[in-house]
Amino acid sequence: QHRHGQPAPKGIDRADPSGRITADPGEACAGTVSLDPANNPYPTFIAGGWLSQGIIPGRPLDVLALGLGRTSFSPTIKPGLSHEGTIELNYSFYVSEILQIQPVMQWIINPGGEGEVPGIWAGGVQINLSL
Repeated sequence: QHRHGQPAPKGIDRADPSGRITADPGEACAGTVSLDPANNPYPTFIAGGWLSQGIIPGRPLDVLALGLGRTSFSPTIKPGLSHEGTIELNYSFYVSEILQIQPVMQWIINPGGEGEVPGIWAGGVQINLSL
């Protein structure tokens, strides 16, 4: 149970003896493979990630996440392009039940698959507002 007898948010597992809500780290993965790569601009995509909730004392609902992804390009539709990869690190600050703020940093490897730029940094902030 969470505050005021409400069910705990998704991902919250239990309270430790001190009453602090805790959660176990989690992993996720996803992927697609095209059965007809000649007609699909992105014939393969694979991604995975790790997350941990409540790693900062007193902030049990915050989430730290690390994600990895790789996409290939069709040699028929996009000749001369190889692959693009992404490594993303983000942290979601749980401000309230209606507001979460999530800064994100990405390293994009071989952007566009052209092999001209080894990698670029990209950053941003996502604001989630649930009304």
